[in-house]
Amino acid sequence: MAPQKKGANEEKQRLEEDRVGRQLWRKWGPYLSERQWGTVREDYSAHGTAWDYLPHDHARSRAYRWGEDGLAGISDEEQRLCLSLALWNERDPILKERLFGLTNSEGNHGEDVKEVYYYLDAMPTHSYLKMLYKYPQPEFPYSQLVEENRRRGKDQPEYELLDTGVFDDDRYFDIFAEYAKAGPEDLLMQVTVHNRGPEEAVLHLLPQIWFRNTWSWKGESRKPWLAATGPGAIEACHPDLGKYTFYAEGDPALLFCDNETNVARLYGANGAKAHYKDSFHDYVVKGDRSVVNQNRTYALTSYGGNGGSRSFDPSVATTDGVFHTTGPGSQPSANQVAVGIADLLDGTGGTLLFGERSHWDPNYDSFAAAGLTSRPAMGYWGWWAASEGRLAIGDVTLSAYSPINYSIPFRAGDPGAPTTSAQFKPYEDQRVCAFGSSHPVGANFALADGSVRFVAQSTAVTTLRQLATRAGGEVVGDY
Repeated sequence: MAPQKKGANEEKQRLEEDRVGRQLWRKWGPYLSERQWGTVREDYSAHGTAWDYLPHDHARSRAYRWGEDGLAGISDEEQRLCLSLALWNERDPILKERLFGLTNSEGNHGEDVKEVYYYLDAMPTHSYLKMLYKYPQPEFPYSQLVEENRRRGKDQPEYELLDTGVFDDDRYFDIFAEYAKAGPEDLLMQVTVHNRGPEEAVLHLLPQIWFRNTWSWKGESRKPWLAATGPGAIEACHPDLGKYTFYAEGDPALLFCDNETNVARLYGANGAKAHYKDSFHDYVVKGDRSVVNQNRTYALTSYGGNGGSRSFDPSVATTDGVFHTTGPGSQPSANQVAVGIADLLDGTGGTLLFGERSHWDPNYDSFAAAGLTSRPAMGYWGWWAASEGRLAIGDVTLSAYSPINYSIPFRAGDPGAPTTSAQFKPYEDQRVCAFGSSHPVGANFALADGSVRFVAQSTAVTTLRQLATRAGGEVVGDY
């Protein structure tokens, strides 16, 4: 008997790890539907006419409830966080985000997808996946497919995409989408495009990451969020799923909208204005720059400047650290302190400069959602100078007021949890200015001499404060 190949043995091991629950290799996979529109899953019509209730023309504008769809996509096993492709050939009136097809009444043989695509490879644990989608370079013949198939009788053959001539002279793109896992939750998405036509042609390639809308139907307060954290990087935080980071190669433009139904387009709601689900269509195809979420006058950061013994709230903030509110409009005015190297009397090797900040705290967010603080969810903290009209460094500073990795110890509504803003304030003051990270045992810090140290969360607050003050005269031992 021939020996098994190495790859087969590795996949066998992954299957066993998943079976016993040691490694959840199947948590992420090709669970994203090719078509959620026009199905009974989203049908709330009076007479069960699912095909008419949510047609393809509504799909880009309406938030789904029970599932999502996408092109060459993946998701977690409960389809909460999704990743797929969107395409545009500069000819189509909309982005190509999902498969197009005919409803039961439109096709002469019933409902039918009118696309050309192939599933080329897949491992049982989804550790490797490969798909090919053939995208025409001329305008996609949406209306032609509907009208001709509707005209034909049941005894005639179906009118397919190939019959329209849209692939003539090989004027199409071959788009290969591949996924590979380095670990159960470490995935690589690689997209390879080949122009099969005789001439140069333009293709816009837009990977999309989004959360299924689970918050609009039952007043769900724990809403997930996406935020840019650096060039080509988007942090995705979900109250149940956890925190993930999406990295795109290079430095692409990052566009944001909300997974909400466009009630203005579909239902004629007067005055309704928001960054709807279909915003990218108007942005890319129509060039309307106003439709995406451009309220990005703040820049999120995963590091915070050392604000000393205490940096929040401003009314009680100290000025014994390195970074303080230096702008002329900052309040209180006593905090307008500029610090230079010569002011670090404890030495550059004994003074913190920056430390990690964790934006993930669903417990804090529950109090923000309950209205017990006027401040935003934790993911929105971290604006720098000249942000939103403010003239100071502001809440980007952290301090040694709290232990490393401090988080709110309860959710709003839990027994014994604060029920008023005044009761919540002491916890808020500690959380907002706390150094922390996703590491379970500590956080990384940069010292003023340029060195980097990992400091354990078990480090005493007194030691952390000695490192945070610039001129306290303390002698800091091992930490």
